[in-house]
Amino acid sequence: MADEKDNLHHFDRVNADKSIGLTQAEVDVRVANGAVNKSKIHVEKSFGKILKDNALTLFNIVLFSIALLFVGFSIYLGSTGKQDLVHRYFGFSKYGFLGPVLFNIIIGVVQEVRSKNVISKLRIVTEAKASVMRDGELKSIPASEIVLDDIIYFKPGEQVMTDCWVIDGEAEVDESLLTGESNTVKKTSAEGRNKLFSGSAIMSGTLIARVRRVGDDTYANELSRKVKNISKKKSELMRNIYGILNTMAIVLVIIVSLLSGMIVVPAVFAFGFSPSEGPELTFVTLPAVFQHMFSPALTSVAFFGLMCVAALTSTISLMEVVIAFISEATSKTKRPLNRHQSAVVVALILVFTNTLIVLSMTGHADWLTVMGQDLFTSFNILSTNILIPVGALGTALFSGWFVPKARYQGSRVGSFLYLFVLRWLVPIAIFIIFLDSVNII
Repeated sequence: MADEKDNLHHFDRVNADKSIGLTQAEVDVRVANGAVNKSKIHVEKSFGKILKDNALTLFNIVLFSIALLFVGFSIYLGSTGKQDLVHRYFGFSKYGFLGPVLFNIIIGVVQEVRSKNVISKLRIVTEAKASVMRDGELKSIPASEIVLDDIIYFKPGEQVMTDCWVIDGEAEVDESLLTGESNTVKKTSAEGRNKLFSGSAIMSGTLIARVRRVGDDTYANELSRKVKNISKKKSELMRNIYGILNTMAIVLVIIVSLLSGMIVVPAVFAFGFSPSEGPELTFVTLPAVFQHMFSPALTSVAFFGLMCVAALTSTISLMEVVIAFISEATSKTKRPLNRHQSAVVVALILVFTNTLIVLSMTGHADWLTVMGQDLFTSFNILSTNILIPVGALGTALFSGWFVPKARYQGSRVGSFLYLFVLRWLVPIAIFIIFLDSVNII
């Protein structure tokens, strides 16, 4: 076979004689060009990372936080001598919801560790030695020092550490780690049988082969990358567990919302507050309610802390639309803004706007008012009475009149009723609500 040019590494490929091999100068050229059997790909995850990825999921964090909150209340009540409340409300049985959490973590860790072990078997054992012919002398070198076009001598029991062409000999090769087939494969220098793949092993016979791929380009490393991607998919059991948790989260949010309303509304009248105060009830009524509970400070800090987290996550999702618009709008200007810069701009605008809102509520900035109302109340009226109804009306009209009918799948009667409600009843209902919110009707 004639010499060929390696366009990737920019040097001439050599079809070296099996009894001479590469010269030291040729080896040095390949090492200098990176054509050596060293992989930069790290497809395995450590056990700590596997445990962290499975334990620190969103739902696990929420449930562990609830458990820690229970523990905090138990410690506080125990320190105040209220052991009866601890046993009644925070006993061991109240932590039963952690069972499915721990079960899910164990399943996920076990599955990923098993995948990790399979991937480890596919990787080249870099501590192994290889017998290579260089300058007419057979040398034993570490597998990581093998270079492209090296001549390697294989004996029974040795592992193939690079992809090779067989140039002489005959052997039975085990490729079960690569293909899953337990039967050995016969390898010779004949066309169609002369390819050796890294990750296979010589079971019987001897071979002389020329290295054709090293490092990241070998078949074993390519297969390892594919196995890593496949291992990220969740099993059917895990998908079902996450589906149950998603449903539970939705139901929990609905129940908590209803219970919160049932707590706040009676408290409004019990403490003599006006129900027309709007969002300010959150910061007026609830603190008054907390004052009549055990540990008002702890309850208030926990409630408003979680409320800040909820507000922050909602703000991030709302900011995403504005950030994407700014990035796209400035992409063709002389000074385009990337996502990070757009996020900083939006964040600064929010900080400035919210600072003005806070100042308008202190009573020390009378000039920060709109029609006699502070900015917080004005923005609340604008969003609640105008922006939300108008946005809902526009969404209903667009979905009903401009989205193609083909998008609505189902029976003919069902699609007709759905479009009739969406085109006529929903816009009329929203329009009536809008007129009522602006005191027209």
